[in-house]
Amino acid sequence: MKLAYSILYSRDADAAARFYVGLLGLRVLDASPEFVSLALPNCILGIKRSAEPREIPGSQTIILAVDDIEGVYARLMGQATVTTPLNAADWGRNFAIADPDGNKVEFVDAAAV
Repeated sequence: MKLAYSILYSRDADAAARFYVGLLGLRVLDASPEFVSLALPNCILGIKRSAEPREIPGSQTIILAVDDIEGVYARLMGQATVTTPLNAADWGRNFAIADPDGNKVEFVDAAAV
């Protein structure tokens, strides 16, 4: 089994997609005002405009494994809201930023995954 799709809820799917494309380099597969599909190497990240009470923007987390955690951190430092500075945890080096809705985007050292 593998994860095929994950969805983040947003107040503005287009603004969230611009963040993930412009800042993280993801590629748009399909887009509408309500939903945007973005390509990751092994799955698809969906950004859905919140429409139901259970779809709460800012309450979700995604974790991305990267090869050069120090380089990614240095690149994002001045461009994103860092919520957790680069640190060394028992499970590897990591840091986190917030997307435009406040969802947590955590980066971990791929060597530790």
